[in-house]
Amino acid sequence: AIVALLGWKQRSAVLKTLMIAGLVAGIVAVSVFWARKDTFNDISQDTTFNQRIATMKAGIAMFNDHPLLGIGPGCSIVGYPLYVPREAHCGCQDQLVVHNAFIQILSETGVMGFIPFMVLLGGALLHARKLQRTDSSELKTYATGLEVALWGFVVCGLSGGFSWSWFPYIIVGLIVAGKHIADNATEARRP
Repeated sequence: AIVALLGWKQRSAVLKTLMIAGLVAGIVAVSVFWARKDTFNDISQDTTFNQRIATMKAGIAMFNDHPLLGIGPGCSIVGYPLYVPREAHCGCQDQLVVHNAFIQILSETGVMGFIPFMVLLGGALLHARKLQRTDSSELKTYATGLEVALWGFVVCGLSGGFSWSWFPYIIVGLIVAGKHIADNATEARRP
């Protein structure tokens, strides 16, 4: 997703073509050397896939029981054994957490935490996009990189519980810093 977005954001047609060709080559290379049960013909037998689905079901069940405030930040690992679907009991149910950052936030903080989290991500993406229209070429480059990195978190967050990891918040902080730099530069130019 990041390589595709970087290719899309390139101004040079040659660079854009090279990025897209690299992405296609990467997909072809992965498909040639694919080893994870080689196919998805019988996905019901894929343990990893089923565990991820079970963690998401458990997260949604946690949210259904505690929709307003959730079960507490970082507590899905404690609540998971209580909410894991019966068919997912494999002996590992005491060790898993919700494997979707958005369902994790929803289950752990409820609607009262999910809405601010989404506003934070949406606002950061919006500001990164606005920074790409500034006069400073350096700031445009940084803003593009930060926007792509934040989209990378969003895509990776769909299959991993990265809600409480440091990197999305660092990226948001850097976008806010870039906004302040752009605002100060605008103020300095005013008579």
